[in-house]
Amino acid sequence: MRLERINLLFDAEDPRIFAKRVAQAHSERIYADSQIRYHFYIDCMPQQGLHELDTEQQFRILSMATENKAFKDKNIDKTNIMTEVQMDFGRTMNQIVFENFMQLSPEESKDMIPHGLTMPPK
Repeated sequence: MRLERINLLFDAEDPRIFAKRVAQAHSERIYADSQIRYHFYIDCMPQQGLHELDTEQQFRILSMATENKAFKDKNIDKTNIMTEVQMDFGRTMNQIVFENFMQLSPEESKDMIPHGLTMPPK
């Protein structure tokens, strides 16, 4: 039989403190699992068909990124910067869509919300 370290109570330890520690560890495990699933669902959402940054926004982002003192003298590939910005923008848009969906009532969502998923605190 294998005994996990979290479930080990020493003779000199107060049982009430031990119980609180174990309860907190289990609740934090549930929260961490929920966080992992939440971000996994958002990362797996398709980004095709979402609103993209327009040309003016892309130009402003590139100018702010490349006109920095640290990058001014270096030859930087701007396509990689914009690819990363577009990916982050698409993920953020998916997160907004997902959070709006999670706020729907159970009747509106028709059991499409994944079981056991809780929204992270703001």
